[in-house]
Amino acid sequence: MVEPMTTTMRPLPLLLALLAFPSAAFAHRLDEYLQATLVAVEPGAFRLQINLTPGVAVAERVLALIDRDGDDLISTNEAAAYAELLKRDLKVRLDQHHVELKLTSSSFPEPADLRTGLGIIQMEFSVTPGVLAAGLHKLTLENRHLPAVSVYLFNAAQPRSASVRITGQRRNQDQSTGEIAFDFHPPPNPSMPVGMDILHANGVRANQPRASEERAPPWENRRVIPTRPARAGAAPLPKVTLIECHLIAPHQHSEFRPRNDLRPCRAQEPR
Repeated sequence: MVEPMTTTMRPLPLLLALLAFPSAAFAHRLDEYLQATLVAVEPGAFRLQINLTPGVAVAERVLALIDRDGDDLISTNEAAAYAELLKRDLKVRLDQHHVELKLTSSSFPEPADLRTGLGIIQMEFSVTPGVLAAGLHKLTLENRHLPAVSVYLFNAAQPRSASVRITGQRRNQDQSTGEIAFDFHPPPNPSMPVGMDILHANGVRANQPRASEERAPPWENRRVIPTRPARAGAAPLPKVTLIECHLIAPHQHSEFRPRNDLRPCRAQEPR
């Protein structure tokens, strides 16, 4: 079932965090550890923005995992250690392949605020997927952090990039596991100029650059090329002129592939 999407947030402002999950943020029970995850899917990286709110009855248990020396202060090292503990309990897969998380930011309130049930721990993790192929993908998150006392929320943020479109979301019953289906279509490669698609007689393509503002008809664009590869010591090869018949859009990829959108071109003997 597809659920409504929320807007993205960066860098973890408290107001947007509450707006992302309004009913749960203000109504979670005193004996629960609320873990709300907002996933931002972008072409170059995925971000997991997690808000953790311990209720009054479980605050001391959570604090014991953070404030290890019991001095009622959360040091930088203690905050980093708890972030690492949480990261180990998060399992993320992209298209069924495990991907590594990296902590990018964290914020811890004072222990006294956590004991009131209103203090919110905020963390952001990122995933760098590498080169993302065009087409459909699935990102899955499984949260195994403190399941005995926790409740979970999972949602996708509205992508900022027009190249990404969220097509669906799935969750298990307690939302400790969620899946985001998305469609990725990168923009055309700006480094490839608009121009002619020249097909040699041996089937090899050679792009002929044309200025972006030039739109001259292509049917008189002639190129003299050998009809077959020359061999050492062989007589000069006859040449033909290939007359291009169709102007095509810029190619996104540079590797050769057969074209089926060109009208047949005729070959003429040179005069």
